[in-house]
Amino acid sequence: MGSMSRRNEKYPSEEQGVSEVVGFILIIGLIVTVFSAFYPVYRQTTIHQLEADHIDAVESSFLDLKSNVEDLGAGDSNSANIKLGRDKIGFGPDSPRAGALLVSPANLETVIIYPSDDAYVTEIHVPYVPYVPPLVRISHDPIYIEGNANFTAANGVTGGAGTQSNPWIIENWSINAAAGPPPGWESYDGIVIYNTTDYFIVRNCLVENGGSDYTGIWLGTVKNGRVENNVMGNGPFSYGIAVVWGSDNNIVTGNTCNGMMGNGIFVWESDNNTVSNNTCSNNNSGIYLYDSDNINLTNNTCENNLFHGIYLAGSSNNTLTNNTCSNNSYYGICIEDSYSNTITLNRLLTNTENNAYDAGTNAWDNGSAGNYWSDWQPPAHPDANGNGIVDNARPIAGGSNKDNYPLVINFLTRFGGDTSLLVASMSDSNKRAFLMFSLENVPTGAMVLKADLWLYCDNIYGSPTKDVTDVRCYSVDNDNWSENNLIWENQPIMQNALDSLYVNQVGWISLAAKDFVVQKIDGNNIVSLGLKTRQENYANNERCISFSSKEGNSGPYLEVTYVDSTCGTVELHVTNEFYPSRTYMYEEGGVVMIQDGVNIMASEPTMVTASDAGGDNFIRVNANFSVIEDIQTSIASTDTVTIHATCTGSRYVVAPVEGQGPNRENVIITISSIYNNAWSGYLQKLCDGLNASGYNASLDGLTLTILGKNTEPGVKDIYYYETLKEIEVTVT
Repeated sequence: MGSMSRRNEKYPSEEQGVSEVVGFILIIGLIVTVFSAFYPVYRQTTIHQLEADHIDAVESSFLDLKSNVEDLGAGDSNSANIKLGRDKIGFGPDSPRAGALLVSPANLETVIIYPSDDAYVTEIHVPYVPYVPPLVRISHDPIYIEGNANFTAANGVTGGAGTQSNPWIIENWSINAAAGPPPGWESYDGIVIYNTTDYFIVRNCLVENGGSDYTGIWLGTVKNGRVENNVMGNGPFSYGIAVVWGSDNNIVTGNTCNGMMGNGIFVWESDNNTVSNNTCSNNNSGIYLYDSDNINLTNNTCENNLFHGIYLAGSSNNTLTNNTCSNNSYYGICIEDSYSNTITLNRLLTNTENNAYDAGTNAWDNGSAGNYWSDWQPPAHPDANGNGIVDNARPIAGGSNKDNYPLVINFLTRFGGDTSLLVASMSDSNKRAFLMFSLENVPTGAMVLKADLWLYCDNIYGSPTKDVTDVRCYSVDNDNWSENNLIWENQPIMQNALDSLYVNQVGWISLAAKDFVVQKIDGNNIVSLGLKTRQENYANNERCISFSSKEGNSGPYLEVTYVDSTCGTVELHVTNEFYPSRTYMYEEGGVVMIQDGVNIMASEPTMVTASDAGGDNFIRVNANFSVIEDIQTSIASTDTVTIHATCTGSRYVVAPVEGQGPNRENVIITISSIYNNAWSGYLQKLCDGLNASGYNASLDGLTLTILGKNTEPGVKDIYYYETLKEIEVTVT
């Protein structure tokens, strides 16, 4: 009604004009409540009435076209007859009033994108990991033990005698540190063992809900302890595990310490300990040795920490071997005021400030092998004789230390040059594949209609089974990899399953990747994809699928079909001399009417629908798009023309994977149109309706965002279906 009030100010009201508007409402029903704003009130002559009747008829025919297009299924055709112009009416200009019809098809393009020449196709072999039943942990209060005499059942001991051959056992507890300490203690730690010499093992415990000043597991002045396979969760604690105050001859192995305010594992003034096979990520630093000597640090993973992966201060004669320190914000390994340490066979990968820093005097190789450096690899740093050792020594920041034998990553297990990409579940190893493509040939802002990864299956080893030869394509957010540095320990994370297909015969297959490709076009224009079987570690039924790699005869490629800025339009101009001319524009499934520079939505599209999806607090969103194909057509005439519309194809381009549950955290739909007023009004109405149903929608310009019922980040609660209908339009 806002449009109507503005229009009535421009054309002062007259009774006859008003009565004719009302009559028009009776004829064409609901849509005229919008159109009436555009009807001037000076239609007082027969000529004017004839012009008005003509425009009404044209309008009705054009809306018939829209209705027919909406009803088309694949292979169906419909047509609409439209009288474009008016013949001479007996006076006035001699020339007839001719209308014009213009069909502008979408600029539909398909590009084939091959992996780049930098060998961005890789297959990695993943060690087979036997199935281990899930742990059942029992709730327990925080455990505080001081002195050997307090290794008791009341303090969580489940067995043992405290000897080397029969140590005390504390295991399978779920401990809420927030429950508080016993009388006489002040700290809200999870497990505290202090001033003991008996042999003991703490294993398979979950410790959570501590505070920023406390520790998950704290050993103080302790000898002969073993802390293994525990998880420090839902902190953040100050330290995940702390070994302090002269705690010697202990073993800390297989623990997970992620998300601590301080360090994952902290060893302070304690010697002759072993720290191995732990995961310490997203902490201040991963593992920190302070004033501690003769520590064996082996096979630990320290990633994505705020400062360093491994940090040594005032600590000497330690051995650091086979650790992975990657993506830390400062250094992979940082050594200060520490001497005579040996650092070999560690993987130092893509750490932000530098992969290593050493202000002391330490050995970064053993005389024949050094470490793996992501920034010191061929071809920039060649291995001319192919012996797996980079020809030039790598200097270490902070002093004069060098790694004289820097190692080539993946030298013994590199698959980038293979002619096959293997995806498998086998008794000795799982096999996965990673692929990377550049989207530089797809214009920014293009509407992607489909994006498919094509792979040629050239062999299947073993009989196909649904569990194993069901190949899944995953999105990979981390593009900082290449086949020259990709190994199991540093493989990027596969995030979301995009599509899957049961592969049971040789030949070409395609996997849909549209959603992820759209994200990356608006991001860094690089797409990384991962492939693996639905079920890995399938030892009883070994299967392996071989796809041709880019070095093979039928390499993989990414096929992207897109429309550059518009999905095509059918434009109808109705020309009059005694009545304002109009333009009707069919675009994106709706009809926009333009008169005197003002545009409104004459007939809304059925573009987006939403509804509850079962009783799981999920919703289903259907988005329906159409694209106009064929050549551009332009006709100006007073005759009747026939518009033919044929649906050449209708299909889902996005749909949830069967059995996978919701596939979207949110849905974002953007309309590209110059008719902002018409489309913003429609989208606002749609947005209001979605919010009235509790679906949490918002509108920014012509971009509609639907969050669903659950707005928590990372939670998928929307079953999203996107349909594309391809329409061929011809005019006779």
